[in-house]
Amino acid sequence: MQIFLFALPLLLAAPVHAGEADWTARFDVCQADITSLDEMASCIGSYTEACSEERIRANQDLADGACMAGEAALWDAKLNRTWGAVKERLASDPAGMEALRGAQKAWIGFRDAECAAMAAIWADNGTGAAEAATCQMRLTAERVITLQSLVEGND
Repeated sequence: MQIFLFALPLLLAAPVHAGEADWTARFDVCQADITSLDEMASCIGSYTEACSEERIRANQDLADGACMAGEAALWDAKLNRTWGAVKERLASDPAGMEALRGAQKAWIGFRDAECAAMAAIWADNGTGAAEAATCQMRLTAERVITLQSLVEGND
């Protein structure tokens, strides 16, 4: 498991395939078309779906989690941009920002522990990397939506 945790950042940063630009475009189009936070949730998995379809056509295994890790990286970049917008929104509320900063640190710890658990649970059947990357993608996307609601002033 320690080897996997060491390798996860490498998976998240590494290009998956030459078709990655097309998969990223599908994610970007989905993001551009959203008009509500509910619609943003519908974009979760858009990159992974396109990537997986191509890898299946090419008879490539999906158990390495590369498609999911690629999308997790996109959501992570969106999380960082959204965090910047949250900081701007809460600039006049230092106490609120400090509380949220603590919550964000706790959430990162939870996400990392949860996804490490998924890797361990599914390691025996060879899908630990895919399960961990899916977990990373899903939890990060959900956090983006939560933080975006703060930016937009929604409850």
